[in-house]
Amino acid sequence: SMDYGTGGFTVHCLDAASGRSIWQRRIASPHKIFSPVVYRRKVYIASGEQIYCLDLKTGRSEWEKNYGSIITSNPSFTERSVLFTLGNRQVIMIDPGSGSVLKRVMTGEKSSPYFVTTRDQVYIASSFPKKVGDRDLPYTSLKGIKMSDASVVWEFISPFPGGAHQPISSRGIMFQPAGNYLYAVGTDYYPRVIKGGSTVYDPYMKYEDSDVVSGPAPPRKQGLEKSAPGDQKQEKDKPVPMKDLEITVRNKKGAPVPAEVEIKKWHQGRVIYRRKLKISKPSEIIKVPDLDDVEITASAPGYVPKKRIISRKDRKAVIELDALKKGASIVVENIYFEIDEAYLRKESLNILDKMIDAMKDNRGIRLEVRGHTDSTGTRQHNQKLSERRADAVVEYMIKHGISPERLIAAGMGESKPVASNKTTDGRRKNRRTEFYVLDK
Repeated sequence: SMDYGTGGFTVHCLDAASGRSIWQRRIASPHKIFSPVVYRRKVYIASGEQIYCLDLKTGRSEWEKNYGSIITSNPSFTERSVLFTLGNRQVIMIDPGSGSVLKRVMTGEKSSPYFVTTRDQVYIASSFPKKVGDRDLPYTSLKGIKMSDASVVWEFISPFPGGAHQPISSRGIMFQPAGNYLYAVGTDYYPRVIKGGSTVYDPYMKYEDSDVVSGPAPPRKQGLEKSAPGDQKQEKDKPVPMKDLEITVRNKKGAPVPAEVEIKKWHQGRVIYRRKLKISKPSEIIKVPDLDDVEITASAPGYVPKKRIISRKDRKAVIELDALKKGASIVVENIYFEIDEAYLRKESLNILDKMIDAMKDNRGIRLEVRGHTDSTGTRQHNQKLSERRADAVVEYMIKHGISPERLIAAGMGESKPVASNKTTDGRRKNRRTEFYVLDK
């Protein structure tokens, strides 16, 4: 805020409950006031041509740096880096620990860039002039850029005139306002299959069109549309084939645990069957889809949720839950990433959602999320990849309501294998996400 008596600008840290001042810090007069941003217990403030990095608890200066042009956006964070726009013509990435510049992406003079980040990609929207008749009209460019090497992955050019505005990302689609239009632009965040104008995602990528069945849990059925060019006829609904499954939920000592069980079946990007049941005794008989790759997720108070994937041939399922207790180190299965990337795959999200629910029910839980890799690749690459994957899990949980103060991300690289890296199965076991319970 500005003190109109002195014309000076000050950053204030206040107690949320009482408004009491905890600390304050004078900064240079800004070209525009941007909100302070907190990242890893540091406060980052953009002011004029400078970034200030302050200690969250005390307000003490960690570093400050002048970047030679007016900073024109709030800082943003991803991949353990700080990003912001500079001089109305570039997006730069800096090291949050020192402020040193890591990369620059030039967008052109007076291009007014905006950006949004999704893990290791930054999507930059900027304006450029295009000759239409005898006039120069503004058009919008939206580029997907790999931050590791600043290479352009793809570019979308607006077909109609209009300057760029702030893009947003949601469920693998980039929404770009420009002029009088809002464009929904597909990304490669998830694998995509285009049929009849529909975009679909199958997390297991196993079923052909001949295998299509539809309809969630009774009493209501849903159909999947199958389209050909010029043909919008909807296939008649088919019921999901069902079978009996004997299920037991127990703890590590073998004692039965009353639990909630969620049954889910994906097909081509959407859930075609979902049902929740209460399991109160061992060897209980439940109805599940008679298909491959059916997800069964069990959760119970005081335990880490666990998912099993069953096939057509399975007639029994035993799910063993780990107790949430201080000092416990628990491998959470079924958290998947794209190969050599830190993108959480879609089928990983429900097990994380269950963990988020457990943390909301028990507000004393604090976790360290540990990412592990196998030994494929260099040690340095594996260390960085494990850090990014742990960050991805933590960021997802924070975005869904868990306080950053309750989560720590740690990358272990290839340093703590649980099996031999000489076999395919051993490498699979070593690529894992682990929750270490700091407090309960």
